[in-house]
Amino acid sequence: MYDALRDAFCEKPAAGWPRNIKPSDVGLGPYDYPPLFRSAVQKWEFADSLEGWYRQPYGGGELETKEGALNFWINRQNNFNIRQRVMPFDASKYGKFRIRMKVTPNAKAGLCGVESPSMFLKWGTNDSPIIGPGLAVDRMRSVAGCPVKCDGEFHEYALDLSANTDWKGRVDELWFEACQVNHARVAIDWMRFE
Repeated sequence: MYDALRDAFCEKPAAGWPRNIKPSDVGLGPYDYPPLFRSAVQKWEFADSLEGWYRQPYGGGELETKEGALNFWINRQNNFNIRQRVMPFDASKYGKFRIRMKVTPNAKAGLCGVESPSMFLKWGTNDSPIIGPGLAVDRMRSVAGCPVKCDGEFHEYALDLSANTDWKGRVDELWFEACQVNHARVAIDWMRFE
């Protein structure tokens, strides 16, 4: 594509165009996401790896495992922080999603004006993908949430998925938002479907 633009808008030198190179030709890169990993399990302990979770652009930063937990900071309010593609599983096998995590607000930013911090789990299926027409994400469909405490201490939370009419089909993708508090640090000890 770039060659076509160059040919249309530039005058070709007498010696010809220089050779096209990519970052790896000069010892740089790669600049892509890691290879896509589809978790075959519906529980994550984070003892020594990210277990297939990766950061959601414009939502979570510096994703790492540290002290037996998945750690990241929130870099944009009202956006999902981490996500994962999973081997498809029947939603009917599970009725709850449980998580043990702590949220520590930034000392200077505090709660950033968020009065009622909440966490959210969003799921996608073949029939109802997370990213819809026009690359739109419907934040109200196929999502469950609950209030969270932002006090720097670990707490356990449970989402009742069976009460959600969208909890059906074969789930193949998960997006997670720890809360809407920008600049907060998050540590997830474990998460699982039950």
